[in-house]
Amino acid sequence: MFIASEEVTANFEPTWIPMAVLGVIMVITYLFIAFERLHKSVSAIVGAIAAVVAAMAFGLFGTEGYDSVHTILGHDINILGVIIGTSILVDTVGGSGLFHFIAIRVVKMTHGEPRKLFLFVCILTFVFVSLLTLAPGSLLMASLVLVICRTLGYHPKPYLIAVAIVANSAALTTFSSGIATLMIGTAAQIPYVHFFIGSTPLAFATAIVAYVVLMKIYKKQLVADGEAAGAEADRKLKVANFDEWALVKNRKVFWRSAAVLGMTVVGFATAQLLNVGSTSWRWSAEWRR
Repeated sequence: MFIASEEVTANFEPTWIPMAVLGVIMVITYLFIAFERLHKSVSAIVGAIAAVVAAMAFGLFGTEGYDSVHTILGHDINILGVIIGTSILVDTVGGSGLFHFIAIRVVKMTHGEPRKLFLFVCILTFVFVSLLTLAPGSLLMASLVLVICRTLGYHPKPYLIAVAIVANSAALTTFSSGIATLMIGTAAQIPYVHFFIGSTPLAFATAIVAYVVLMKIYKKQLVADGEAAGAEADRKLKVANFDEWALVKNRKVFWRSAAVLGMTVVGFATAQLLNVGSTSWRWSAEWRR
């Protein structure tokens, strides 16, 4: 009995130690990303590998260890593939200046009128988040709003709140618009088009409600911004001076990025109809058995 108690004591390991080690790895990874010591993608991958190795060393995957990691990868291979692929696409297309070009073209249509600008910010947020997923679309629109409001002298608060709320509505549009919907749609093997048909009405409805409520709350602020901006001609001139081509370094890359983005959207919509990806479904199912 005494020997058994000694063995238990020898094998005892405080439960906080693995969590503390994983927490330190996460903090170090975020610091590398924040201060750009390495490329953010490299930092994230290295941090993820370090976390998995540490978890295996502490036995957090159970007695199977390495096999458990393969089981998890086999179960979520489609989710991981879409996340990685979408991240690469957003980074590449974003660098071409395509999204900045679209946004500035749309803003010019409003001529800087605050209430029209508010509406178009909501619409752009909905479109970008639907195509780019929640985080990249929101960050893109937030940075654009800050630049526009600084140039026109508008208060950015109404627009930023609209971006934050409408973005969450847009994340329901397709199963690739957000991590949560991606996990649900992929795990349930719901076809892209079926998910779109079922969830898009809800996404539109919540976005419209958000727009109406926010417009009612911030209407006075928007009107005041328009009056403070001066004459309509001056406002139009400021907006007309926005250069949509400013961030486009290579027009060939620009048009290629537009084509790739369009083909990606079409590919998402038709993949399961064409049985693309069915092999990975069968592979993951066989692995789980």
